[in-house]
Amino acid sequence: MKKDITLLPDEDLSKCWSILDNLHPSEILELKRIPEDRRTVFVECAKQYADTHHNITFNNSYTKIRKDEFTPTSTK
Repeated sequence: MKKDITLLPDEDLSKCWSILDNLHPSEILELKRIPEDRRTVFVECAKQYADTHHNITFNNSYTKIRKDEFTPTSTK
């Protein structure tokens, strides 16, 4: 069974990624700060951010996002 692909508008991705980029390590973003009608889109954008940046963690209910410490994985 094919899974539907949802394309998110560039503007939504840019705004979300900017918010997440500006979080400090260990800072927690409570999604109640995001307008209720935009939360679902924000979470979808944040999932894409997590897939590419690997430095945020969602809580189990997707109501909070924590920025993780950046740890390089280089094996120099």
